[in-house]
Amino acid sequence: MMKQSRAITEHPERGEMLRAVRTGEVPFQTHLDECEQCRTMFELMAVSQTVGDISRTRVSSDSASSSAILPLLIGNWMPRDLVRGTSVLDTWQSNPAALRDSACGMERRLRFAAGDISLELVVERRPEGYRFVARCYKGGRASSEFVLKIGKERLSPEFRGCYFWTSNRPPRKLQLLSPSTNIECDSILW
Repeated sequence: MMKQSRAITEHPERGEMLRAVRTGEVPFQTHLDECEQCRTMFELMAVSQTVGDISRTRVSSDSASSSAILPLLIGNWMPRDLVRGTSVLDTWQSNPAALRDSACGMERRLRFAAGDISLELVVERRPEGYRFVARCYKGGRASSEFVLKIGKERLSPEFRGCYFWTSNRPPRKLQLLSPSTNIECDSILW
């Protein structure tokens, strides 16, 4: 029988994990490197913290100034190359209309593609409004080079290259912006 290392046998407590997620200081990193169960739990807590606080999250001026995409976020310009992003997946296509109008718990997945660039969007309807998570892919790999434009608001990718936001109403149009390309996705019917 193999002897487990000390780092595996002493699992961090929930409070320690939450504190590490909030502060960014992880004193039990060695344990996370060796224990898949705790590593998974820690990653889920980190994602949950990001999604739960998304309506109050604002980029600090220090991190914004060091960001390479700052001009995309604050500028009022549009790239020259306009590309149409067409809908290639909509999970509502197979659902009856009665399910689409359910008050909560109904999830809709959408995917738009323009060449080797795609935008995947998951929408969840809740009593207090809609929750959105989106991710851009380029050549099949997650890409953080685009800013997502929803109406007049521009979002930069956050945790794991995902865009998070909430709204009382779902968007009709989405755009992906980079210094050279403007991908305008098909209008979304709700």
